[in-house]
Amino acid sequence: MFLGEGKAYASTGGMRPWIGEALGIRASPIGGGLLPVPAALMVGSSNQSWNGVPLPLALDALGRPDCLIYVSIDAMLSAPATYNVNWGIDIPDCSACVGSKWYMQVVGMQLGQLLTSNALELTIGQR
Repeated sequence: MFLGEGKAYASTGGMRPWIGEALGIRASPIGGGLLPVPAALMVGSSNQSWNGVPLPLALDALGRPDCLIYVSIDAMLSAPATYNVNWGIDIPDCSACVGSKWYMQVVGMQLGQLLTSNALELTIGQR
């Protein structure tokens, strides 16, 4: 099941994520906007595997075969229960980061049901 419309997107003003600048990630509407939903942004360096498990990973074991995890979970950023979530991520001013790919996906919980968003693939650039 997707978070509302299943939309998570980068709001960089139509630009790529640049080193030394902030990146905005937004999930909206979460859970269809019916109730405030606690959510977390999963950030990973892979969309192929996570701890030896191939991705995407169906969540059948949790009773949600319609939910998939598309990203390795290297970090998670939580958010309070709300209808729309915005995360701000500062990209380090690191020339070695240019060209690296990062994968992001939002997960949430509504009425005891796990929700997942679509996944994002971002390539870090330099101006």
